[in-house]
Parts: sequence; structure tokens; C-alpha cells
Amino acid sequence: MDRAQKHRLITEIICVTAVLFSIACVFYFIYHEPFEMIGDPITDKILADLNRQDMIFHPIIGLGISLTVSMLLVSIFESLIMNTLPIIEVQARLKQKEYYYQSSSPRTGSMLQPAYTLIYELSDGTEKKFFVDPILYSAYLKGNKGILRYKERIFRRFIGFFIESVE
Repeated sequence: MDRAQKHRLITEIICVTAVLFSIACVFYFIYHEPFEMIGDPITDKILADLNRQDMIFHPIIGLGISLTVSMLLVSIFESLIMNTLPIIEVQARLKQKEYYYQSSSPRTGSMLQPAYTLIYELSDGTEKKFFVDPILYSAYLKGNKGILRYKERIFRRFIGFFIESVE
């Protein structure tokens, strides 16, 4: 995913989060009823503190839930859009194969998982990088020429590579 694609994805998530958070705030202020004061100074102070904490706590939780839901909605939307996109077919050559370990937990770095990538050089000179399964990684050799099939929007999906010749 290049810089423009990351920027677009983050923008979509922020926009959806803002809309969901606005809706959550409207519902909060329409339906929220603060605790009523009783008249006892000690109890009223406790209730006032609870009301103040409530006004801070609910928007923070609302923002967290809105962010989570927006990431889920954007992911579902991208999957639906990806399924309706046409398959792109182009002449390409397998320029490079990469195999490396990446951390699935950036904080601890303890969960290392292998990442398999195929880098294709298209007929117009541009390069496309695809993350693939180990089986597909081992099926193709560097220098293979053929027809590359893929879909692309924000994310890029590898469909297949039909080999026509080997270097």
C-alpha cells in the first residue's frame, strides 16, 4: 500500500468516525439525564462529581466505540467494493520475490510471522507488490513472464499469474 492509499484509508476512517461520534453525542445529549440533587450537601457533592465524570466518561467511550465501528464499516465497504471491481490483466515479469519475518505485535515484537511478497514489473515499467500465500510464493520463479491478474482500489488483491515464458 503506497502513501496515497494509506492517506485515503485513514481519511475514510476519520470521516466515518466523525459521523458516528456526532450521532453518539446527539443521542447522549437527548437521552442522558443527570442525577438529580437531593438537598444533602455531601450527597449533592457526590452526585455532582458523578455527573461531571459521566460527562467525561461517555464521550470517551463513544469515541472509542465510534472508531472501532468505523474501522469495521470501512473494512466491509472495501471488501464489497473490491468484489465488484473488474479484474485487471496486464503483461508482467516477476522481478523479485521477498521472504521476511514481520512482527504481528509491534510493541513486543515477539510474534514473528513470515511474509511472502511477489514484486512484478508491468509492461509500462511500473512495479506492483503483492502479499501472497506460501504456496503461491513457491509456485512462481523469478523472471517468469506472463499475464498478471489483480484487483486494486485502496488495497491490492492478487488474482493470478499465467506464465507464458521463463527467462
